[in-house]
Amino acid sequence: MLTENGKAEDTRIPKEGVEGSLKDTGFCITGIRGISMIPMLNEKTDHVIIGRTEEGLKTGDVALYRRGSDLVLHRVIGVLPEGYLIRGDNCIGTENVRREAVLGKLCGIQRNGDCIEVTDEMNDAFFKRSCRTLPARKWKARILGILRRIRKHAGLAQR
Repeated sequence: MLTENGKAEDTRIPKEGVEGSLKDTGFCITGIRGISMIPMLNEKTDHVIIGRTEEGLKTGDVALYRRGSDLVLHRVIGVLPEGYLIRGDNCIGTENVRREAVLGKLCGIQRNGDCIEVTDEMNDAFFKRSCRTLPARKWKARILGILRRIRKHAGLAQR
């Protein structure tokens, strides 16, 4: 999955490839899509290194899990007896994810050719930032929703 110069060569590994690689080698490197983990992860510059986890996850870890047919990479914000409470750093909604759905956890980030190890300290810092900014993200979502309804009601909906 890496070229000779150490850069990731494929940004869109099929879901079966991610799960197969985790099962066979214990890790995988893949690109990401979306904005749910900004500012920690950026789809334009980052590849993620996911490791299989034998033990349970802890609050602050970033889990790769299956949601239906999709694979999702979000942060653990709480540990439950049967699973985890999980939310993206740039999201407002929380999911309850069963332990069986978790495939691995974020171990590193490959950014512009450099490999950054994801440490507990890094996870803690981003977790605290995500918690601190959650109220503002919720207000922003409410305001944008109100503006959309006003536009729709006024016949100004975007085409």
